[in-house]
Amino acid sequence: MVCMLLVDGCTYQYSNLRIQAESFETVSQKITQGVTAKAEVLRQYGKPMAINHTADGDEHWEYSSVGIFTHLCAMIPGLHPRAKVKKFDLTFDQKGIVKDFSFRELYSQEGAKEGPNGR
Repeated sequence: MVCMLLVDGCTYQYSNLRIQAESFETVSQKITQGVTAKAEVLRQYGKPMAINHTADGDEHWEYSSVGIFTHLCAMIPGLHPRAKVKKFDLTFDQKGIVKDFSFRELYSQEGAKEGPNGR
């Protein structure tokens, strides 16, 4: 579309901005299952949006970020802004070490993009 070439548009960000810059590949370079501790995750990503405890005593942290991309074309009937959601979840064992993690990118008009093994 011609108007997309003329105007790049605006981006509105919500939630954790540190997560917005990440991908499964970059997170995988920073987080190692069985090695990375809670303190390192806090240093890298800040306070999680939610903390829950599992029945077996593990702790689950949730991070997410939403980016809304708009442009001049959004003013044209039938065209809408796109949203990109990044969701980063970690489970820590009782010693505070990463037991498992997942990172997903979801796009409002393109479906989900996940890392290997559904992560």
